[in-house]
Amino acid sequence: MTRAPIPLLLTRPGAQNDRLWAALSADCRAQLTPVATPLMQIVPLDPPAGLGDVGDVIFTSAAAVDLAPQGAGRRAFCVGMATTQAAREAGWQAQMAGATAETLIARLIAAQPQALTHLRGTHSRGDVARRLTAAGHVLREMVLYDQRLLPLSTAARAALDGPIPAIVPLFSPRMAAHFAAQTPAGSGQIAALSPAVAQALGPLNRGVMVAATPDLPAMALLIEKIMRRSVAG
Repeated sequence: MTRAPIPLLLTRPGAQNDRLWAALSADCRAQLTPVATPLMQIVPLDPPAGLGDVGDVIFTSAAAVDLAPQGAGRRAFCVGMATTQAAREAGWQAQMAGATAETLIARLIAAQPQALTHLRGTHSRGDVARRLTAAGHVLREMVLYDQRLLPLSTAARAALDGPIPAIVPLFSPRMAAHFAAQTPAGSGQIAALSPAVAQALGPLNRGVMVAATPDLPAMALLIEKIMRRSVAG
């Protein structure tokens, strides 16, 4: 008997969901049904004064890269390979300074103080500006977008209530807490990007699997691992 595909909830804004789906192997995708349910919407804000005159920058998300000026060869210190690649494609001399905000901060604290601008969203983890300023860097912040929470889609709720446990990848503590507030314990097979994401689930964090490293390739491998375990079980 042919087994019904496993629902995969795609919880990020559109283009990021597309990148996750593309990162999965063809064999994995054949076992899954994608269910779009972005838990967050990127809402651009009015460009702050002086945005076009920024020098070297910090990017902690690809969404900020999309709303920033072209790099024109200026330096960008980035969190994660996806953000780094997006910055390079936008003309920045981009280097990955860590997989998380914590590692980026540690690397820049260890470097010679410099003038930087953190281009970010309304919600940003790590207290980057305060900590780097305390370490001697001249740092300013420009908020380019808001991250507005969205409810689970009707299709996602149906998948979570269905007979086959859905796989739910979650990429940030804020999204994890938002998901947990909308669902009962035992809803779905959750794949967390990091221990901090798993912790934010509260009572839902039992049995949660965490990616080996906090990046897209590791999340894709974790989804495949959960899929294969579900098929075998």
